[in-house]
Order: sequence, then C-alpha cells, then structure tokens
Amino acid sequence: MYTRKNNGGYFIVSDHGIAVADLSNDLKLMTHVTFLGDDELTLKKQLIYDEEIKIYKGALELKRLKSRKQKDDLVTIWNVAKKHNAGIEMVKRWYQWNGVKVDEDYLQQCIDLIEKYNVQSLDQFAELMSRQ
Repeated sequence: MYTRKNNGGYFIVSDHGIAVADLSNDLKLMTHVTFLGDDELTLKKQLIYDEEIKIYKGALELKRLKSRKQKDDLVTIWNVAKKHNAGIEMVKRWYQWNGVKVDEDYLQQCIDLIEKYNVQSLDQFAELMSRQ
C-alpha cells in the first residue's frame, strides 16, 4: 500500500515493514530508497507503521469484499475500519483511492450517525439519513 509522505515521496507498507520511495518528475519511475523491517524501525517510524498497517489490512479486506460484490458502501467501509482499529483515516483514504470526493465534515456526520444508532445495513442508514 502506497501512502504519500509530506515531502512528496511515499511510504510503502507491507506486512513485513516499511519501504521509503520517491517518484521521478514524470511520475513513471519509483525509486526505493530503503526498506526497514518492523524490527528495525525507529519509534516514529514504528508509530507510522502501526497506523498504516491497520489501514493496509482494512484496505485488503475491502478489496476482497469489493471484488465479490462489485460495490462498497459507507456502512461496510466503516465496519471494516473499526474492525482493524483504523478509524476515519482509512475511510477517507479508501474514498480517495477510489476517486470519490467526500466532504470530511459530512463524512464525520455520517459516521457519527452510524455509531449513534449502531447501523448495520445500508437500508437502515438510508432511512436514518432521510429523517435528518
């Protein structure tokens, strides 16, 4: 899973650790600067790894679910994010990776509604949203 760093490069997160990479100016060549196994990480990188691996595992599960049912919805995405303790950051990234633009405040309101009423289906969510 590729995660953009603040300086324009990427963290590549895997089950085994983190690679740090940079893209060429024409965005065609990725140079792997280093790879650190999870036992070699500094405290800061370990914290990044711990957060990113949750998102990585949630994203893998969503990819498998999406390949079976050909679509995803916020209720499913949120439940997977919660299962992996990845939170709203995973939901935002999932939408970003799939080219879906969602207002963050609106997204937070939807998740708050799902949590408040323990929503377990898209139909239940749609019904609650229609009352808002």
